[in-house]
Amino acid sequence: MTFEQIIYGEKNCPRCNAIAQLRAHPHESGMVELRLDCPKCYLSKFVKLTTQKFLRLEKKENKYLGMLQEAKTGQRKRQLLKMLEKVRKEKLIAEVQP
Repeated sequence: MTFEQIIYGEKNCPRCNAIAQLRAHPHESGMVELRLDCPKCYLSKFVKLTTQKFLRLEKKENKYLGMLQEAKTGQRKRQLLKMLEKVRKEKLIAEVQP
């Protein structure tokens, strides 16, 4: 069995200011724990507890926002706005409230 590394973004480490990765770690409750892992100072900081579906939808939302900025025709922009609205509704349902 191979080790699967799921990376959802990069931020600066609060301790050493190196580039750290936002990684998803499985949690015993079936949820996903999003942690900031720094390869330089080995900091592992808890960011939030959420679902895998929420993380997938967040990634999809960022993709649609990038496509919306590059869209040239009005028809394509309207299509992307509809898809973006649908993803945001699903994201609200999938989000875990603390």
